Amino acid sequence: MRAAAIAFAILAGALVSWLVAASYIFLALGRLDIDEPWFAWWLYATDQPDAWTLFLLAVSAALPALVTGAVLTALWRAIGASVRRPLYGNSAWATDAELRSGGIQSSRSFF
Repeated sequence: MRAAAIAFAILAGALVSWLVAASYIFLALGRLDIDEPWFAWWLYATDQPDAWTLFLLAVSAALPALVTGAVLTALWRAIGASVRRPLYGNSAWATDAELRSGGIQSSRSFF
């Protein structure tokens, strides 16, 4: 139950963060100045927008998602590279110490 509450809180925080980022990007692209800038994306999206406004809404919605995806991918690669042990397809490339740290043991028998 606690894990579900934490997951819900993270999801809600992510959605609110996305809405605020998309709203500010939308206002910057449209060169608009309104009273509630953190909520602008939702206000314009639900008010029967024309084609140009739809385009700006789509671009401003995609940019935070793309940036977040790029940052998460970079973090995943950086953390994963430091955590994972190297794997060697050809063990002749590895030193004896690397073989031992990777859990590869050599034996002189074929089986």
